[in-house]
Amino acid sequence: MMYAGDDEVVTVTNQSTAPQSLAGWRLQSYGGTPCRLIPEQVFVLPADLTLASGASVRIHSGPQALNKPPTDLKWTEDTVWNNGGDRADLLSADGKLVTSLAYGACQ
Repeated sequence: MMYAGDDEVVTVTNQSTAPQSLAGWRLQSYGGTPCRLIPEQVFVLPADLTLASGASVRIHSGPQALNKPPTDLKWTEDTVWNNGGDRADLLSADGKLVTSLAYGACQ
């Protein structure tokens, strides 16, 4: 996962050798001091989204958020990721943590 700018982008890549359904997977944001889950900042991936091996999907937020499914999905035009620190968790449909990225005050 990566973060940046007015079009904030989180990239999710299937690093396995098999296709992976992302139906019901969630991307969630943490922030503040102390770093806590922000309940209104949870994005549920579409039910019909499956990534081939090595394929990626980019999830966009912010004022210039892009929406060009299936490779680019718009979460919101609101900013989600705090430049001072945040944490992004990707959870599978059954709620298991798949990966996490923390920076700044949320490390």
